[in-house]
Amino acid sequence: MGKLSHVKVKGLKTPGRYGDGDTLYLQVGPSGTKCWIQRIVINGKRHDLGLGPWPLVGLDRARRRAFDNRVKIEDGIDVLADRRRYSVVPTFERAALQYFEENLPGWKQNRNAARWIHVVRQYAFKAFGSMRVDAITREDILRLLKPLWTTKPEQGRKLKQRVGAILRWCVAHGFTDKNAVELAAGALPRIPAIRQHYRALPYEEIPAALELSKGRGRPGRQKGVSGFWS
Repeated sequence: MGKLSHVKVKGLKTPGRYGDGDTLYLQVGPSGTKCWIQRIVINGKRHDLGLGPWPLVGLDRARRRAFDNRVKIEDGIDVLADRRRYSVVPTFERAALQYFEENLPGWKQNRNAARWIHVVRQYAFKAFGSMRVDAITREDILRLLKPLWTTKPEQGRKLKQRVGAILRWCVAHGFTDKNAVELAAGALPRIPAIRQHYRALPYEEIPAALELSKGRGRPGRQKGVSGFWS
């Protein structure tokens, strides 16, 4: 019987390494992310084997993987040769939802949290949501962003930033060794800065606004013409 439980694993917040017994540990990072580590001795040398991130890999699954490794080592099988199978590389959609869920506590007071994932779901999920994140290429990113880059530049910027953040998270978790958004950035054309447009002043109000502005600074701060400059 392990020392950890499903409830305890979910509730752990303090960074550190928590033992379950039989070489299995849960590692909690500074940002609150969690992953499974197996500390085991192979040929006289200690190794830390990654068994996958929580909750993508649950407690029961991590225990089975750790047990399978111990059995193979006793049988003389080299578990280091195929350790990459424990990366459990997710699809982009699954990684995006996991990233969103992990960061949601910091966004709960932000009304735009739902919009954040909506833009990704609307465009990126349709483009390569079912692809493994380590298979996404520079060309995939360009096909996603180029149609928006000049027709809907603000939407394009948001999408680029959010997909890039998700792929950086994937790199940090060892799911891929590249961020395709960073590779594609140089191939996107420069977008002109968006200028702020002010409300047009009705023709009949212009003389009064000009009179008020003489020696008083900006007329938008005067009574009766508020909002002219805002």
